[in-house]
Amino acid sequence: MGKKIASGSLLALCSTLAFAHPGDALTSTAAGFIHPFTGWDHFLMLLAFGVWSAKSLGKASVGLQITFMLTLAFGASLGFIGLSFLGVEMAVAISVIAMGLLVTVKPPKSAIVRVSIVATIAMLHGLAHGVELSSQHYVSVMIGMLLATALISGIGYWVGSHRNQLVYWVNKGLALLMLGVGIMLLMV
Repeated sequence: MGKKIASGSLLALCSTLAFAHPGDALTSTAAGFIHPFTGWDHFLMLLAFGVWSAKSLGKASVGLQITFMLTLAFGASLGFIGLSFLGVEMAVAISVIAMGLLVTVKPPKSAIVRVSIVATIAMLHGLAHGVELSSQHYVSVMIGMLLATALISGIGYWVGSHRNQLVYWVNKGLALLMLGVGIMLLMV
């Protein structure tokens, strides 16, 4: 367990600050869809969230996914109408670090705690996005962002659900690679 926390901490510390909108021209559904793929903070956080939510088996994991999407949209709406706070970007950065650490441990047994974690992280990310959206493009951009969010966190969920099989195939692939490199080294 100590190795998992150490590796999660190292990955979290290697991330850059979460600057959600470095001059993006978010003016369409396509731009909103592409946006979460263009920054490590967005992409890795959503992927890690999907992996973490897969650890909550059954209906609970689906509930976490739905909670995230709804709270993200709600937070974006609040940010859009001007409700935010100084330091929201720093809070987003801290939430990325937190998600990196959470993925290394089992989710809390309490559903209320899991939902609270998810809602807090989604609200922060939603606020950060909402404050910079223009009124004429808000709905189309949010549709794109929510579709990408569902896709990336869904991929993370799939990875989390199939981690035992993935570890098996990664180990087999690594073994074959090592065998090939070893044979090449013997031939030199």
